[in-house]
Amino acid sequence: MDSEIIYKVNVLDSNSIALGEIISNKKVKEPNSIGEYQKNYGEFAPFAREQFKLRGKSWKKLPVHSKNGCLFLQRAFEQCTSEVVAQWKAKEFSSKKMLNLTGGLGIDDWAWAKTGCDVMSIEIDPILNHISRLNFQKLGVKVDRIDCDTHSLISQINTTNFDLIYIDPDRRIENNFAGYNPKNFSPNISEILEILKDKSNRILIKLSPYTDIEWLKNEFPDCTKICVVQYGDDVKEILILFENNKSYSQSLDGYFIEDNHKFSKWNADKVKSYQFENIGMSQIWVPNGMANCLKINELFKEFSNFKTVSNYTGLFITENNIPESLGKTYKIFKEFKESSLKQLKMLLKKHNISSGGLRARKVKGLSSSEIQKKLNISEGNKYQLFLVCTETGKFNLWVTEK
Repeated sequence: MDSEIIYKVNVLDSNSIALGEIISNKKVKEPNSIGEYQKNYGEFAPFAREQFKLRGKSWKKLPVHSKNGCLFLQRAFEQCTSEVVAQWKAKEFSSKKMLNLTGGLGIDDWAWAKTGCDVMSIEIDPILNHISRLNFQKLGVKVDRIDCDTHSLISQINTTNFDLIYIDPDRRIENNFAGYNPKNFSPNISEILEILKDKSNRILIKLSPYTDIEWLKNEFPDCTKICVVQYGDDVKEILILFENNKSYSQSLDGYFIEDNHKFSKWNADKVKSYQFENIGMSQIWVPNGMANCLKINELFKEFSNFKTVSNYTGLFITENNIPESLGKTYKIFKEFKESSLKQLKMLLKKHNISSGGLRARKVKGLSSSEIQKKLNISEGNKYQLFLVCTETGKFNLWVTEK
C-alpha cells in the first residue's frame, strides 16, 4: 500500500470520513470488484479493502475504536492489546505520567489517557503515528505521540518524571516471527533495561503469552511481578514489572479478565486456601491457559477430591464446583473404561451417541478427526467427548454434556 495515500487521510476529508464509516457502520457493504472499490474510494481503495477485512474482528477486539470510526493497519491490529485488557492494565498499573516506548496503534495509550494519565508515546513508524493521531482525535483523548525510535529518545531523556515506562516490543521483525526471547524483540529489552531503570521507578513490559515462565524468572530475576493475563479462552499477554526502591520479592499472579471489566486474581496461595464446594456431580475440569501457565493445575494433584485423568494435568475429574476463571467444566454423562476403539464405537451406538466434539489426550498416531471416523461420531454441539489412552494401550472415554 502506498504510504503517501495514507498521509492524505484526515478527519475532515469526505473520503477519509467514508473510510471511517466502513468500520463504524456495519451496514456499509463491501464492493464486489476492484473497479467498484476504485469507484467508491478512489485512490484510497487499497486502504478501504484493509478496513473491510478488519471490520468483523475490530468490533470484537476494539469496540469503542470501531464505534468512533477509527482506522487500522493489519499488522499493528494483530499485535495490539484488546480494549478490555488495555483498560484493566491502565487501572492495575495506574500512572500520572507515563512513557510508552512502543506506541503502535495506540490502544494502550488511549486506555491510560482515559484514566487522566499524561501520556507520552513514541513510535518509529510514521504511518502508524499518522493513523494513531487521527484516531486519538476521533476518540477525544490527548496523547503526545512522537516520531522517534526508542534508542534515540532514551539517550535524550534526562528526566525521571515518568512514574511508569511501558514497552510492548515488536515480535515480528521484517515480517518474520522473532520467537519468544525478548533479546530478539525490537527494541531489545535486555539492552535497554538498565538504562530505563535510571529514568523511572516502574517499568512494565508486555511479552508473548507463550513465554516460558521459568525461563522468564531466570532471565529477569530482579523483576518484582509477573502477571499472566487471560481474556476469553486464551492467555493474551504476560506482563513483567520492575520496581526500583523495593525490597526483592517476586510475585506470580494470574488475572482472568471479564467483559464487564471485572477480574479474578489467582496464585498458588489462593488455590491452597480456596474452599471448593462439593456439588455432588462428577464432571471433567479442563484448566485454562492461565492455570497452566501458573502451574496451578499441578497443585490439584495433591487434592484428594481431584483426580487426574491418566496422570495428565490437563484434565481432572471432580465433584467440586470450579470457578469459570480457572477453566471449563463438563458434566459427565457416560463413562467407558479400558476399551478398544472398536468396542467404544459399539458402546456409543448402543447409547445413541452419534455426534459431539472430541478431545483426545495421549493418543499417538491418530488425529481427533481420524478417531471420530473410527468411532463413527460426527461433529455436534450436545456432547463433548474426552478420550485418553491408558498404560495398557486401551482407551478411557468420557461423554460429557456441554
